[in-house]
Amino acid sequence: MRRPRPTVNHPDPAPGILACPVRDCGLPMAVHDGRLSCAARHSFDRARQGWWHLAQPQDARSREPGDAAESIAARARLFERGLGPGVVRAVLQLAGDWSGAALDLGCGGGALLAGLHDQGARAPRHLHGVDLSDAAVRLAARRRVAAIFVANADRRLPFLESTLDLATSIDARRPRDELARVLKPGGALIVAVPAPDDLLELRAAVLGRGDALPGGDGVVAELAPRFHMVERARVEEGLTLDAAGLADLASSTYRLARLRERQRLQALPATQVWSRHDVLRFELAPTG
Repeated sequence: MRRPRPTVNHPDPAPGILACPVRDCGLPMAVHDGRLSCAARHSFDRARQGWWHLAQPQDARSREPGDAAESIAARARLFERGLGPGVVRAVLQLAGDWSGAALDLGCGGGALLAGLHDQGARAPRHLHGVDLSDAAVRLAARRRVAAIFVANADRRLPFLESTLDLATSIDARRPRDELARVLKPGGALIVAVPAPDDLLELRAAVLGRGDALPGGDGVVAELAPRFHMVERARVEEGLTLDAAGLADLASSTYRLARLRERQRLQALPATQVWSRHDVLRFELAPTG
């Protein structure tokens, strides 16, 4: 039985931008009566909460792919306490004044999409968010600022070639060749990643050492030669976390998620932590 259309308004994707995710199809998709469909009659119903599930069976390596609901909720609580808003502000600043269509990869609960929406009062914008976690897209869809999709960015993005003006990724996947395929010439890619000294003091206390992370330099090497960096910023956010906050931090990052590390975190008193990010703006390198 066909599902009823959602009772609340959610943004539709920009027209002429989506590609069918069914293997060996890739035809343009459009919205018809709340459903996404292509000329080959592949169709996808919109969930009651307003998002579309475009991930294919081969995209899932587990019954619940993507980040767990516990991790999504922990990140949301940390964001409310002050770890993350500075990174969003830095991405918005590097995005500048743009118009057209944007995609946030690994959109999580949609904080960056909300910022892009609020920033776009003077220019026409179509926002899209992709995440593999059902728990994440449920939160993102509640904001009603973007078209939200469950999809696996590691395989193929559900967008036609050269249709996006902006792509963003905060602590998420950034498939180089796929991003180069879907971005327009002159389009921008903004990436935020943990800096080499992110959580350095806490990692030293819990892990016994604070090895440098790849940081922004690692992303520059990873995206070459398809992208070249044009601007860079650094964000540092400090916060004192109690036992509940430290538990949320352990849930939100893979680097402190093992049982032994969680136990060491639980033994710590209220602790000052420093989250540090490199935020970089890239442009597509000329072809030919």
